[in-house]
Amino acid sequence: MPRATPLRHRWTALVKSALVAAVALGTLSAGQAQALTYTLRTSFSFGGKAYRVYNADQNITWAQARTQAQSLGTYDLVSINSAAENAAIFGQLTAADWTFNPPSGVNFGPWIGLQINTWVDGTTIASNGYSGYASGQPSGGSESFGHYFGVINALQRDQWNDADDTNINVTVRSFVAEDTPGPLPLLGIAAVFGFSRKLRKRIKNSANPGSSSSTI
Repeated sequence: MPRATPLRHRWTALVKSALVAAVALGTLSAGQAQALTYTLRTSFSFGGKAYRVYNADQNITWAQARTQAQSLGTYDLVSINSAAENAAIFGQLTAADWTFNPPSGVNFGPWIGLQINTWVDGTTIASNGYSGYASGQPSGGSESFGHYFGVINALQRDQWNDADDTNINVTVRSFVAEDTPGPLPLLGIAAVFGFSRKLRKRIKNSANPGSSSSTI
């Protein structure tokens, strides 16, 4: 009588079969069937803000990029509010941040925090008065997520495109994140205000030795 296959082995075989089927159907690429790994490629600052560029070892969706950016604590995908900021960010990108896709003829650069015309920080292209979209973009529809891109001979450009992040031909493997610290907590504001009042009183007492002393 043949021995029964252990449940663990049957489960492993089932998972492998599901992954193979997903790759065959195009639901997952061969790379996406593997564990996803991110690497910090560079960090820099501009205009008092901190930025990071991350690379992935396989194609990533805009949603995956944002989840990873937000996992960094006070970070989110970058919101680009001026031509100067766009130039500063593009100046930090290298060939390692781009993936050329021959079928589409597009050189895919990093995801940014743009959904058609709205940034993740709540501002819009209209309210900022600046757009880095390439001519004819955004196209909208299912193509809703912003990224840097270049065309013809794998060029790298400081222009944006909107893409469908579920399309297997969208081969983005990087993203740009920026530090987005929230407002000072109320307790922190109260502490700063209290310290300021004590400091002013101490200075006043120092200028008038006859008055009562005060300590901080």
